[in-house]
Amino acid sequence: MANESLSPNENETRRSLVERQLDRAGWSRDQLVDEYVITDGRILAAGGRPRRGMNLRADYVLEYRPGVPVAVVEVKRTSIKADDGIEQAKRYAKKLELPVAYATNGVKIYEIDLNVGTLIEIDDYPSPEELWARFRHAKGLDDEAITDLLTTPFDHSVKNWDNTPKIPRYYQRLAVNKAVEAIGRGQDRVLLVLATGTGKTLVAYQIVKKLWQARWPEGRLPRVLYLADRNILVDQPKDEYFVKGFGEAVHKLGRGIAQSGRHIYPVSSVVLRPSGRG
Repeated sequence: MANESLSPNENETRRSLVERQLDRAGWSRDQLVDEYVITDGRILAAGGRPRRGMNLRADYVLEYRPGVPVAVVEVKRTSIKADDGIEQAKRYAKKLELPVAYATNGVKIYEIDLNVGTLIEIDDYPSPEELWARFRHAKGLDDEAITDLLTTPFDHSVKNWDNTPKIPRYYQRLAVNKAVEAIGRGQDRVLLVLATGTGKTLVAYQIVKKLWQARWPEGRLPRVLYLADRNILVDQPKDEYFVKGFGEAVHKLGRGIAQSGRHIYPVSSVVLRPSGRG
């Protein structure tokens, strides 16, 4: 008990040991996202009053580029065995669809490679370039055009009601990256299925923004047509997202009324058209 009371707590272990080890491996502080929220926790009904359950929060996510995570690190205090964090690390990595995870107590480091199914003890963390190469191999990302799309930063100019950046949730990031990856591979059609209230408009906006910033295809600004069956479903995304992100490139087209809720009528649309192009 005395030894445990004198040992560094988890936060001290992270700052004094884990971050120094990552620094020696070449990871800058900007590439370490600590307390990375994966989910906010399930909404539970208790006594007629809803509340959130425990959230999923990784101690660190290692990002090769902003918004491009390649590994997760689960940290325990030095008085706890490092392998106690293995299952947590694996769970977080699976949620984020990452091929590599680490469990450590600042003294021992276990590497879990979910792509090949191995668990080994290592002395040092791999460098950012090494983990990026392993990430690309696991995902089959051999085309530079695709990796350019993936590493294009997410846009944070769109704000919440309290003026904080509207940061995509983990599943929204996955949806955006899977979509731009498929587009980069030359797929003509990509279908994303998201439930009501899961942020479909933000996903659509971020996909377009990535394509726009990456000058896809072939170094050109893309032309995008956004369709909906009611004006309100066009006006809100246009005013709250696309105008703020693309300015004068946004144009609203079309008139009409949908006659049936059982069909989709492209009666209203927003066009993103680069300036100077017909």
